[in-house]
Amino acid sequence: KTKIKNYILGWRILRIALFTLLGVVLICTAGLIAFFVIRNQRNRKQLSKGPNKIILLPDDIMFVMPKGSIFTSKVNLKNEAHERSNASIRSEEIQAGKTARYNGDLVEVKKLHIGPLSLRTKVMRELRQLKDLRHENVNTFIGLFIDQNAPALIYEYGHRGSLEDILKKEEIKLDWNFKWSMLNDLVRGMRYLSNSPIRCHGNLKSRNCIVDSRWVLKVTDYHLNEMYSLQNAPRQVDITDLLWMSPEHIRTSIIKNDVATVMTSSAAGDVYSFGIIMQEVILRGPPFCMLDLTPQEIIAKIKKPPPLLRPSVSKQVAPPEYINSMKQCWAEQAETRPSFNDLAQSIKLLNGGKKVNIVDTMFKMLEQYSNNLEDLIKERTTQLEEEKKKTDKLLSQMLPPSVADSLKSGKAVEAVWYECVTIYFSDIVGFTTISALSSPMEVVDLLNDLYTMFDSILEDFDCYKVRKKINYTKELSEVGSSFYCTVLCAKLLISFLMNK
Repeated sequence: KTKIKNYILGWRILRIALFTLLGVVLICTAGLIAFFVIRNQRNRKQLSKGPNKIILLPDDIMFVMPKGSIFTSKVNLKNEAHERSNASIRSEEIQAGKTARYNGDLVEVKKLHIGPLSLRTKVMRELRQLKDLRHENVNTFIGLFIDQNAPALIYEYGHRGSLEDILKKEEIKLDWNFKWSMLNDLVRGMRYLSNSPIRCHGNLKSRNCIVDSRWVLKVTDYHLNEMYSLQNAPRQVDITDLLWMSPEHIRTSIIKNDVATVMTSSAAGDVYSFGIIMQEVILRGPPFCMLDLTPQEIIAKIKKPPPLLRPSVSKQVAPPEYINSMKQCWAEQAETRPSFNDLAQSIKLLNGGKKVNIVDTMFKMLEQYSNNLEDLIKERTTQLEEEKKKTDKLLSQMLPPSVADSLKSGKAVEAVWYECVTIYFSDIVGFTTISALSSPMEVVDLLNDLYTMFDSILEDFDCYKVRKKINYTKELSEVGSSFYCTVLCAKLLISFLMNK
């Protein structure tokens, strides 16, 4: 009996201990769950409020409606009933990558075609990684705009536009230092991204390289593939965007009706894209611009080699080292392509290891432009002086020197009284008959000889020619002999008629 009692007592104690332990485990588990829930809620509040805010709501963003290059109309995206008519406009503005204002500053908007957004822990972790990226050649990620049907990534605004825009503007003269500085900025930004937690860009092209007001190039729209992957949504791009994509990623993409669904991305693929941008910069043309092929034909040839299709760049348009680095980026095997750490050294050597500041380059260009402008001003001044002399000469022939001088100096011309003047009137007798018997050129030659003779007489006798009428009547004021003129005119007309 004693053993049975001890056994029952021990079993009760064991059950009490087990239930106590189970209660402690349940309490701890509930505590941990509550802790994580509270922490996540607190983190989400911190992400949507305060200086480190990542989640942006419609009240935070003021979209800008451009009219030409001047931003005139602003639409505040709120979910109020009276503003729902702006939903289509809002969607178009975001889809086109239009501009908005955040805290009074212009920002770029990159729409995510994923529908309603799920803010899971992995998504929040990814957004925090993007927010923590800081480099002078990486466009700063500001936050994620949450809207009912149009979530978007918000980046800093590039005042000079994209690299693609600058290459298209022929009025912007790009010398070698300018091009080298742009490529150097791009390599530095990509080297930072490749060594950061996000590892690769995944969508590198000249359109995703913006230039700020200080002419500093920055990489933007990075890590989009991962954002789509976390939302279990396919990322679809136009087939022309595949011109920057590496062959191994083109072959894994699904292409239908000129729309490609991108499945993979890698750092080696970014290197290939950088090589295509090098071709754009050196030739100032789109990818494969030297080939007379459509984007569809180019993608088809890249997807199914041989032969391997790559841009053709002449060795005369760039230094040999530049051409070699560019071709290394185009290598068919991804593992044989250089890394961005290697490219940073190669690009640096292209300029002799010297650091070139784009601002200094711009000042040199402005100085050269100023010198050219000074030479142009001197040339134009000389031409102006010559034209002024011709004008003065013509004016002195048309008017008396005293009158011409008064007009040039802006003074009023006063009438002059002469005690004695002689006015000579002349007419070509039988001019109608002469014209009927002569060809037009013969009449012109006659009048030209007659007026030349009159001008020489005026010069000999210091006379002033007042007016020449279209009917060839000549009015002269002279102090010489009119008989001398009459005799010469008669001789001239008789000679003309004898020839006829």
